[in-house]
Amino acid sequence: MGIPVGALLRYTRNNTTVTVSGPKKVKLGDEEMPLTAATRQLLQIDYNPSPRLYWTYNGRLLLDVYKETYESTD
Repeated sequence: MGIPVGALLRYTRNNTTVTVSGPKKVKLGDEEMPLTAATRQLLQIDYNPSPRLYWTYNGRLLLDVYKETYESTD
């Protein structure tokens, strides 16, 4: 989606942030994991939610960034 390593993503439910640490990986505290796992941990659930609904990048919901990146404008 064009989000660079080192970028901060902000969780929409509180002030938690993660740092993008690599392709499909973020750092939550000292732990590196997929964004889905970070979302699951913060939501305290045992299934995989879509993280696009819970994180922002530069003030934009990841769902919007995803749509802009991957959906065609036919």
